Amino acid sequence: MSQEPESTIYDETGISAEVQTAAEVEARAAAELAEPFEEPNGLANKLVGSVLSWIAVCLFYLTCMFLPLVGPAGNITPHAGKNSTTFLIVIILALVVSVAAFVSRMQRRRVADGAGREIGGGFPWIQAAFVAVNLAILVLLFTGRLAI
Repeated sequence: MSQEPESTIYDETGISAEVQTAAEVEARAAAELAEPFEEPNGLANKLVGSVLSWIAVCLFYLTCMFLPLVGPAGNITPHAGKNSTTFLIVIILALVVSVAAFVSRMQRRRVADGAGREIGGGFPWIQAAFVAVNLAILVLLFTGRLAI
């Protein structure tokens, strides 16, 4: 049989600090997973967040495919105005969906944290990156830097 370490230790100042043993951590995780977790509705739903994230990825891919329409080659064509309008619609749609995916993940995180669950997830860095990149492309479009 193995002996578990003491659950209280003392640092150099003599102040005790609680230390969880591996068995306590496992028991807490098992109890947390065993209790029912009601799936939230709306944007905080896991499926909604995943679908929005995938749509944001696809729209970003579409944005990257349409990027040559507003570049140097696209600006010298006779239909450059239509190209810019099409690209503007796609980038705004991508930005809106990216923001919705980011908000969805943040709400899911907040709901899970509010329920006392530790598996609520971290900060949605990927969704935040998509929002930032889409915003940067939109700013570059409006400042005319994409047409250089």
